[in-house]
Amino acid sequence: MNFRNTLLPTCILALFVYYLHITALREHLYFHHWWFHMIIHVLTGAVLALATLYIYAGISSRKGESFTKLAAVALPFVLLCAVGWEIFELMTGLIYITGTDYTIDTTKGIFTGLAGGLFGISYAHFIHKRTS
Repeated sequence: MNFRNTLLPTCILALFVYYLHITALREHLYFHHWWFHMIIHVLTGAVLALATLYIYAGISSRKGESFTKLAAVALPFVLLCAVGWEIFELMTGLIYITGTDYTIDTTKGIFTGLAGGLFGISYAHFIHKRTS
C-alpha cells in the first residue's frame, strides 16, 4: 500500500503541533485553558498514526498488505506512545494534579491520543482510496 500522498500533510501537521506546543508553553495556555492539552493529544495521535502508516507501509516486505493490518500496527503504536508520555510526565514531575483528577487526566490523555490516531488512520484511508 502506498502512502506517499500522506507524507506532506503529516509533516505539515507535525509542524503545526510543534508551533501550538511552543506557543502554549510561551503563553501558558496549558494552565489557562484546561482543554488545550487535549487538542495537542488528538493532533499528536494523528501525526503518530500517519507517520507509522507511512513508515511501516514503506518498509513492509508484503506490498499487498491490507489497510486493516496496517492500521492494526499504527493504533497500538499510538497507544504505546500515549502511555509512554503519561509515564514520562509522572516520572519527571510534569503533573500538577493529584489523586482522582490525575487518573482522569491520564485516561483522557490516552483516549484523546487514540482518537487522534483513529482520525489519522481514517484520513490516510480516505487519501489512499481517493488516489488509487
